[in-house]
Amino acid sequence: MEVPHATEVRSITIGVRDSARVDFYLDKIIRAVKAEARKGGSEVIILESEMRIGRENIHLDIACQTLVEKGFSVENYVGSDTEDTCFGVSQVHVEGLKVGW
Repeated sequence: MEVPHATEVRSITIGVRDSARVDFYLDKIIRAVKAEARKGGSEVIILESEMRIGRENIHLDIACQTLVEKGFSVENYVGSDTEDTCFGVSQVHVEGLKVGW
């Protein structure tokens, strides 16, 4: 049996960690899709700042590409929402991910 070099072990460790991050995003999106589908919806908007497709989050990009390959529609979402504050109701800028099926 050949003992792997430290660089090979490091590469394997990084690959497993990266896979776990992709699975984390897939799980989060799939839970939101299932919850909305049970209500009869055909799309869900996940309003979290970390859920933005782009080069800065390659793990989310891979997760979204996996969904697109399965027939889902995935795109960045930018909009506004109302929020109750101590000064009344105000409009807030929101960003996230829009997934349709």
